Amino acid sequence: MCFEDELTEEPLLEEDELYMVYDVNAISRSEISVPLKIQNNDCSMQLDTGCALSLAPMCFFKRLCPDVDMTPTSVVLFTYTDETVHPLEEAYVKVEYLG
Repeated sequence: MCFEDELTEEPLLEEDELYMVYDVNAISRSEISVPLKIQNNDCSMQLDTGCALSLAPMCFFKRLCPDVDMTPTSVVLFTYTDETVHPLEEAYVKVEYLG
């Protein structure tokens, strides 16, 4: 989970896990939302075929999955413009596609 505008240019450590994120803040008229069930709770999320991980605002996650424990993460994400994003924490959740 990461907060908006939390981009840094800190040096990367060897233990950091790197993933590419193509567009963190884009708003597009052609965005596709998919109906999901996360931890048995219905929701809709934007489909992003360019990202290796699913990202969500912390407030969304806490509202949808209040009983799921989160852990610190060493993941570092790179945007299409080579900015780095350091997520706050990570969690593994059960996800079902309702389509």
